[in-house]
Amino acid sequence: MLKTACCTSWKYLTVRRGDIDAFTQIFLNNLGTTLIVAGLLTDNYNPSYNSDYQQEYSTLFSQNPSLAETTNDAVNEFVYKRIVVGLALSIAYGSIYYCWMALRNIAFAKEKGEDSSVEGLTALPFGINTPAAFAFVSGILVPQAKIGFNACYEGFTTVDNLNECLYSSVESSWQAGVLSNFACGLIAMALSFLGNFIVRYTPRVSLLSSLATIGFAFLLLSQITLNFADPVSGLLPFAIMLMGFFCGVKYWVVPTSIVVVIVGSALSWATGAQQPDDLTKTFSQVGWQGASLGFDALGDWSPLSKYFGVIFPFAVQAAVSTLMNVVSAEKAGDKYPVREAMLVDGSTSVVGAIFGTPMMTAVYIGHPGFKSMGATTSYTLMNAVIMLIFALCGLFAFINGLFPPSSLAPVIAFIGFIICTEAMDDLPQRHLGVFIAGLVPGICSWATQNGLAAFGEAQFGYIAMGGPSNMFFAMTLTSIFAYCTDKNFLMAIIWSIFSAIMAAFGLLHQDTASVDDFNNPHGSYCVTNTSSGAVSAFKPDGSCAHGYVVCSTAQEEQGCGWTATTQMNFMIGYFILAAWLAIFYVLQRTQKFPDLKQITEPNTQPQNEAQIEYRDAMRSLSQIENRKTDTNNIQSPQLV
Repeated sequence: MLKTACCTSWKYLTVRRGDIDAFTQIFLNNLGTTLIVAGLLTDNYNPSYNSDYQQEYSTLFSQNPSLAETTNDAVNEFVYKRIVVGLALSIAYGSIYYCWMALRNIAFAKEKGEDSSVEGLTALPFGINTPAAFAFVSGILVPQAKIGFNACYEGFTTVDNLNECLYSSVESSWQAGVLSNFACGLIAMALSFLGNFIVRYTPRVSLLSSLATIGFAFLLLSQITLNFADPVSGLLPFAIMLMGFFCGVKYWVVPTSIVVVIVGSALSWATGAQQPDDLTKTFSQVGWQGASLGFDALGDWSPLSKYFGVIFPFAVQAAVSTLMNVVSAEKAGDKYPVREAMLVDGSTSVVGAIFGTPMMTAVYIGHPGFKSMGATTSYTLMNAVIMLIFALCGLFAFINGLFPPSSLAPVIAFIGFIICTEAMDDLPQRHLGVFIAGLVPGICSWATQNGLAAFGEAQFGYIAMGGPSNMFFAMTLTSIFAYCTDKNFLMAIIWSIFSAIMAAFGLLHQDTASVDDFNNPHGSYCVTNTSSGAVSAFKPDGSCAHGYVVCSTAQEEQGCGWTATTQMNFMIGYFILAAWLAIFYVLQRTQKFPDLKQITEPNTQPQNEAQIEYRDAMRSLSQIENRKTDTNNIQSPQLV
């Protein structure tokens, strides 16, 4: 019966008005994110925009137009032929699978003689993991490319030599991103067997804040600045987004996101902010792109240690997010196997990496919303087909020239708003301070990448909190803080010791994971006399100032490094914190201090039905995964 149901499931595919509405929404979300990411990469893969030698590169390119043309061709090859096409293939694979999963459930129920209501089953929505996409761009791809660009300028002898070096820098950045995506997929698949353990021993506020720190800094803050950089064409689209999504204003039957894009684009073209050249230069990209494999990026695994602080939190976030989205779908009446969905989600990132994209994909939040639209199974299949057509035909480059960033930015900023507001709505009052603390690492990361960090010793605090491991740090920081708030000092001690171990191996607060420089400053903590903010690091005679020691940079230049932020010092700091918390744990165990009594229940009750469902789902996760067959409900065949 099971085999028959799986083989005949496609005959239950339906297309309804709700599928059209749901397709429009999910496609625009994927389109907007893909265009923003492609635009960011196109800009940041330009040395004159990204490198510390921005002015020098601009002069060099203006003197050698052929160099700029060759560089642009190389950038377009990686962005539109590899990254975007690989992403579309990954989205297609996941979308088709989840469409089939829903149809399989319908067929299985039909074989059991269920009534026709099962045909209203809504497939799980699927697409690009937006927070991960921005985190990978800002935390892996751009920093890796910048290192290469700086080295190219310092060592170039001829234009041909420089051109080859620039291409290698872009390729190295792409390879690091593809490898990171591949690793994220593998970790997420492994975590499918540990979902209950992660949720049980990691505070919910930690999982939410580690996601929100990127949502606030790179989805919300960085996108809004694009609108206010050109208020004539950017302010109104931003206001339309707020009115449509938060103020309940309806634009007839037109989705808010479409209104934002159309109005923003019209204003940009009318005011001259968007020029015809922006569109005509994309014509060469329109055409069959083909698909290529990314196996050449999976040979060298050394970048994993450097970017583990970005990789691991997003692998956890992707796994837990999938888990909760499946639970949310069940609450809406559509039951899917939790572990299978988590395995499939991880495998989509693996498939994407194999086809050369560094962008993660995942089950989307909002299944109940798509179900309320009347969506069934075909909407996600439509999304797969259209995304593939756009990518393989090179239409993303054309659309990117047609729609300016300020018209797309509010759509992305909305996702940052939602991530933060929904997280705060779901948390007990006592954890709001913890949540806000978790936003700081992402803000520090955004500040350092945009050159806004303070000079002097304060800059190293920005580096420590906002480096490549900023998401991992947000998770560990808020876990300690949350358990302290709940007066669960034993778990706070465990997380402090865990943080000390991670810091000792360079997985927290460092650029790379290594024990070679355990007690010596390295990476971003080592500055040269030409680095920004290096004035305080050097004496007038060129020697290192107090608090600094001689060190070597990645380019093997001699510099001075801030000694307070070595791996050993961070390890010692966390162990001291663990010892301090141990004192309170001992006092708590004496039961003579009522103020230290552990809080086991939220101090505020959930305020709405959705929050109650979330709480109940979290408490019953293990039962959901191990529940016995209920003949009165739709059952899905388990793959694992």
